[in-house]
Amino acid sequence: PLGNQLFTEIPILVSQGVHSVIKWKGLPLFKTIFDLNIYSMIIEEFKPDTIIELGSGAGASALWLSDMCKAMNLNTHVYSFDINLPAIKNDNITFIKSNFNDVENLFNKSFHGKKIVIEDAHVNVANLLKEIDSILTKDDYLIIEDSMAKQDIIKTLNEDKYKLDQFYLDFFGTN
Repeated sequence: PLGNQLFTEIPILVSQGVHSVIKWKGLPLFKTIFDLNIYSMIIEEFKPDTIIELGSGAGASALWLSDMCKAMNLNTHVYSFDINLPAIKNDNITFIKSNFNDVENLFNKSFHGKKIVIEDAHVNVANLLKEIDSILTKDDYLIIEDSMAKQDIIKTLNEDKYKLDQFYLDFFGTN
């Protein structure tokens, strides 16, 4: 019955657009309407100085994140890492060529202030999360996208250091 599918594939597929993917400034964004709402709420509440995105795709997500921060009068810089660099020029975004299969010293620069780190790499996730852990400080915010397939890896994170934000996890229903 359809009632059993309410929190499975159908809403996710429809929330990304039935006939095509959601776009931002002409580029595929690959975020659901739920993601866009929650991200904007987290940015507004958290007011990050730095957003680090692991997995750039075409660059639309970095553009959207930067635009949301500007709309909220925040002076946030977005650093987006990927093996392929998008052909986007924006003063508030730095695209950094990175191979996530070799994550040692991935973050060879220091990032100032409050950070939101978005892991959406799909490659070498366990080692990538260890490297992310090395740059996070108290009150930084870690978001792991597409986490259903990453549950075993997530369970290895230090439970004393990381807390689940049930407010946002359950915003559209129990997660």
